[in-house]
Amino acid sequence: KEDGEAFIKKAPLCPALMKHSLASPSVVSWIMYQKYGNGMPLFRLEKEFNEFGIDLSRSTMSNWVIYCALHYLKPIYDYCHKALLKREFLMADETRIQVLHEEDRKATIDSFMWAFRSGEDGLAPIILYKYSQSRSGDVAKEFLEKLQKHLDWR
Repeated sequence: KEDGEAFIKKAPLCPALMKHSLASPSVVSWIMYQKYGNGMPLFRLEKEFNEFGIDLSRSTMSNWVIYCALHYLKPIYDYCHKALLKREFLMADETRIQVLHEEDRKATIDSFMWAFRSGEDGLAPIILYKYSQSRSGDVAKEFLEKLQKHLDWR
């Protein structure tokens, strides 16, 4: 102020990721990165938060991750899927993975992570992953069904 009084100007708040939640975009993205990028289980993250005096349960973190994946990441995935299906050609491959504690399956049974990638066409690459319990060609067929409908339309 002109009269020399000190004042504080408060920045506007970012919109909440979830109604009635203290989750911020930076905290949820950090939790997702730690869990999926660094492979850190949520129980370890819970302990880490507790060491700093923050009572944040693994079930709360899990709910945040699921909510944000469905409401923020899935629309991006769906958009990229549509864009991938418009490309001239694409590649697909599956890799064996072991999933622990999967409902109605033993940990010794293989599951598969499918990768679908755009070809080298000079455009930005698109790489999408799809989990499946099967290595069957039906997985690729289902993923590419929209492409077939697009080609039939031509």
